[in-house]
Amino acid sequence: MKYFILLTILFPIIMGGLLFLKRYDDHHDDKPRNTFLAISIILTSVLVFALMLFGGNETLTLLSLGENMAIAFRVDGLSYV
Repeated sequence: MKYFILLTILFPIIMGGLLFLKRYDDHHDDKPRNTFLAISIILTSVLVFALMLFGGNETLTLLSLGENMAIAFRVDGLSYV
């Protein structure tokens, strides 16, 4: 469950990269691109709501630079507002 917050952060970035890499040859029909974007947005929203409901107070430390400085992610009280 600790890596769920990382998935919630990286998922939209990965989907944006896939959108950039995927070529849509037909410029007159935007439906496939719009469908991909809609599915990406809905899945991202589901991930965020699931994190808000089931996230807990776990901390994911990505990088520790000594005892006093670390780069970490944690769901805090502001996320529930």
